Amino acid sequence: MNRFFYNKTFNNSIIYILIAISCFILSMPINSYSQTYNRYNDSLQKQFDFINAASKGDIKYVRKAIILGVNINHRDADGGTALFYAISSEQSEVVKTLLYNNADPNIALYNGFTPLMNAAGFSFDMAELLLLKPETKLNLTDKTNSAAIHYAAYYGQTGIVDMLLFYGADAKLKSYEQTSAITLAAYCGDLELIKLLEQAGNDIFYENKSNISAFTVAIQNNDSILFDYMFAKEEAKEYLKNNSKKLLTIALYNDNNHAFNSIISEINISEPNTIYRAAYLYNNSEAIDKMVQKGYKKPYNLIPYALQTSFSTVFNNKDYFSYFGLGIKELRYKLSLSFMFGTRFRYKAFWEEIDQNTYYQHWERRNQFAIQLRKDFNILEINNIVINDFGVDFGFQYTNYELYEVSPYKIKIGISYQFIYSKRTNNYTPIWM
Repeated sequence: MNRFFYNKTFNNSIIYILIAISCFILSMPINSYSQTYNRYNDSLQKQFDFINAASKGDIKYVRKAIILGVNINHRDADGGTALFYAISSEQSEVVKTLLYNNADPNIALYNGFTPLMNAAGFSFDMAELLLLKPETKLNLTDKTNSAAIHYAAYYGQTGIVDMLLFYGADAKLKSYEQTSAITLAAYCGDLELIKLLEQAGNDIFYENKSNISAFTVAIQNNDSILFDYMFAKEEAKEYLKNNSKKLLTIALYNDNNHAFNSIISEINISEPNTIYRAAYLYNNSEAIDKMVQKGYKKPYNLIPYALQTSFSTVFNNKDYFSYFGLGIKELRYKLSLSFMFGTRFRYKAFWEEIDQNTYYQHWERRNQFAIQLRKDFNILEINNIVINDFGVDFGFQYTNYELYEVSPYKIKIGISYQFIYSKRTNNYTPIWM
């Protein structure tokens, strides 16, 4: 009896426990994960709204969000913070508020572009607010190893460069291409900025990995003011001596006759033929005359130069040939010798009339070869664009037997185009452009 009562009681207890567990599980909210997810999305939306308000200058929203505990240093998908975007849109009140509430001025985009770099390129006021914050680091670099002083120099922000130097920025920092701030400053043509960076230890004639210096940029940009200032320096003599070929070529490429004449008057050229070649290629007659005045003899320069195409047809349009050719050209006299290849692209049958009732059928050969001599001239100049080395060839051909329905007389018209194998080098531009 007791045993039976014990077993019954034990079994009932198990049932009650299982029922209680089931009720507990059923009472749990089935959307608890969804609620957590929604709260997470709400948090992200608030951060987005905060950054957006900072960018638009909504100071009331920004202050309220800070009081409610928003993450003031939250980064968006690009790594930008509210401070970064407030600086981009020059929202000074927002920037002051963010910095006062300990926004980190050194948080950069994921490519390393900091708020100070951003401000340095366009806004003295924004840069000043950042520099008044002791925590702001002046010499941080981005993915190109460029610092704020590089951006300020390139965009011609003389006042910002001066302020950066006052607060201790390193003027001698180099980008990963070893480009100096003064090389970048040469692009804007501000002589005072050049002098400022020069006083801070930058070398006008220092070359980066692409063999570009502030001096070559001045030549490239046809900036006579910067060029004359740099050319007058004592250090220029040695630099000209070691880089005469490169500097003269840059001057020719950019039609900078002022720089060309100044340089060639100062030095003796060891390889005049190379400079003559460039002058002929770029059709710079003034540079050629200057070299002749200096006593450099004109050379004969042969270059492969042309891909020619021509088309010939007979008077009654029953036959045609297409011609293609390559040639060599003498630059001094603009004479060329071309070897031409002609083809019909298919065989063609002709009937030769022997007498009134007798004809012979001919399968004229598919290919022809020719040699062509031509002289090119400069034709005209329109809006400073010179059309040159463009010619039209006229030829007359005759077949020494009569053909059925095909005239023995042919006119050949050819057009030639010049493809210069010695290409001009592209002007140097900073890596981030």
